[in-house]
Amino acid sequence: MMRKKLIVFTGPTGSGKTEKVIEFSKQNPFIELVNCDTVQIYKYFDIGSAKGKLEDFSPEIGFSIQNDYDLKLSHKAKRYAGTNIPIWAIDYLNPDKQIDVFSFQKLVRNLVLQIWDRGNIPVLVGGSGYYLSAVLFKYEFSKHIINNVTSAAFEAMSVEQLQDEIRKRGIDVNVLNESDRNNPRRLINVLKRGFVRPSEEISQKHFDFDLILTMPSFFDLEKILYERVGKMFKDGLIEECANIKNYWGDRIVPNLRNSSGYRQVFDYLDRGGGVGADIEKLKESVYLSHKRLAKKQIRWFRKYFSKWYSG
Repeated sequence: MMRKKLIVFTGPTGSGKTEKVIEFSKQNPFIELVNCDTVQIYKYFDIGSAKGKLEDFSPEIGFSIQNDYDLKLSHKAKRYAGTNIPIWAIDYLNPDKQIDVFSFQKLVRNLVLQIWDRGNIPVLVGGSGYYLSAVLFKYEFSKHIINNVTSAAFEAMSVEQLQDEIRKRGIDVNVLNESDRNNPRRLINVLKRGFVRPSEEISQKHFDFDLILTMPSFFDLEKILYERVGKMFKDGLIEECANIKNYWGDRIVPNLRNSSGYRQVFDYLDRGGGVGADIEKLKESVYLSHKRLAKKQIRWFRKYFSKWYSG
């Protein structure tokens, strides 16, 4: 589906996406922002995700959609302090609610269409490359993921039979390139996963978009991340995690509890906490976690997004 354009601000953690998009929003009143960070989408996870100061958007606007996994997504728009531009899909899921890539894809794509219907330009912002790619490109998901068919059963099928099985599960075989469409191993992998991976269809856009990639040198990014982590601790990261842990406990979904920086602090609290040298070791482990995340994101952007980069 090639329609009106949207704009995408992305880049590794700490690269300045939020600051750039806030500045951009001040100069472009006819836009609406959509968060594509899979931690900032949750309530209460504020300091460790560098969510920024949010306020309720006024006048109040909202949405409610139902996806195929029965997760009802109801939300009122937020805005960054000092702006009057709505931002969606941020600070609205409770920590006990799982959102998978299929649900995220449907949510954001619906938001894009609604923003266009209001005559505005959608601006996606976030560094979760896999989830962002699922929105932008022709990812095909099936809710009929195979659980009971063995590999041997698949391997006994011809290429044509495998393609038919994929079609039965609502996946468009044509999003695969010609080589993959005729590769039994690739087809079997699609059936097992229930969706098409980016490497198999990343060249086909679902939306037309302009990509703005914030990518400082890694030397500069290391310094930014070190200072950023220090500020997180000054702002109360440990206290934030303690409050979340005390209220939500074991109900926190695993992908959130294990997200970069938060996992280290939750583990620290599980061990009973500490002072002095323990805090310094914790800061170092959080910094190294963010650094590893940045490296992983950079590899993703270079592999999948480099051909779409516009400035």
